[in-house]
This record gives sequence, C-alpha cells and structure tokens, in this order.
Amino acid sequence: MRGMIIFVFVGMVMAGCGASQETEIATEWTDLIIWNDHIYTLDETKVESDVVQSEIGEVTERISSEEELSLAKNGAATQLSIGTTIYSIENMDVDQFIFANDQVYRKRE
Repeated sequence: MRGMIIFVFVGMVMAGCGASQETEIATEWTDLIIWNDHIYTLDETKVESDVVQSEIGEVTERISSEEELSLAKNGAATQLSIGTTIYSIENMDVDQFIFANDQVYRKRE
C-alpha cells in the first residue's frame, strides 16, 4: 500500500511539471506584441509596403513565459527581435492594427 501511495504521488508531481512546460511552450509560439497597453497577435491580413506609415515604436523586450507576459510593458514581444520597428498602417486604426517585421498584428479582444 505504501508503494502505491508513493507511485501516485510521483505521478502527480510529474504531471504538474508537464503542465507548466506546456504553458510556456504555448506562449513561446504565440506571435504577439504589447502596444498601447493591449496585446496584438499576428494576423493573416496582407498589406503592401507602401501603406506602412510612420514609426510608432520598437520592440524593447522579449517575452518567453506566462509570468513575463503578465509583467510585460509596451514594446514587449514573443517572436520579434529587440529593436524591431513597429509602424502604423495607412487607413487602419492603430488601436486595432499595427505592422512589424513585414507582418500585420491585430489587437486581441
């Protein structure tokens, strides 16, 4: 009986460790930027480079965990390199769309 309890305890500990890693991996693979106190995620919208307007900022830090995401400030991103320029897009509300690294990001609702 004692062996069974130890076996169940070890199994629970291992399962808990695996859950933590899954959360971090999911965040790592989500391409997002924090800007204007909102989270913008990669969008499938395509725009021509000539509609990219003015520079509005740049990526200032990389996020690699849920904990970092909860503490992140404007300019943080999961996939973009520090220093990547963030732009507004002509005829698209910056409160809804931004542009970085040749890709459009949409504000997450």
